[in-house]
Amino acid sequence: MSQGTSKPESAHVVAYTAAHGLIDDTWVDSPHVEVDADGVVVRAQAGTPSDPPPIIHDLGRALLLPGMVNAHSHAFQRGIRGATHVRGAHDPSSFWSWREAMYRAATSHSYSWGKRTSYPNLSLNQRAKATA
Repeated sequence: MSQGTSKPESAHVVAYTAAHGLIDDTWVDSPHVEVDADGVVVRAQAGTPSDPPPIIHDLGRALLLPGMVNAHSHAFQRGIRGATHVRGAHDPSSFWSWREAMYRAATSHSYSWGKRTSYPNLSLNQRAKATA
């Protein structure tokens, strides 16, 4: 969240306040964050501005934080594709047998192996995003 952004023109802005928050890498008391109808933060500051929007949600003693990025990946699955599906006649083919085979395959390779097997299979658009 960035401080000092100008007041949006849209009438569909909602504000959130809390006891404490994080704005521009700084812990503040009484953060005030305004969000437009698309969910975009349009203003963030410590304390209530002189011209707040009509709708303000007070989160009480909560800690107001910016959205956290989910950066986990399933790229290794490209490398183990097909390695866990063929089982012998003695295997009951349960979820648990598949899970054991999947973990064996996934942990038997290094990070660089996963990168070599996953990256070439990405589309050009996905590669551009991965290297940006």
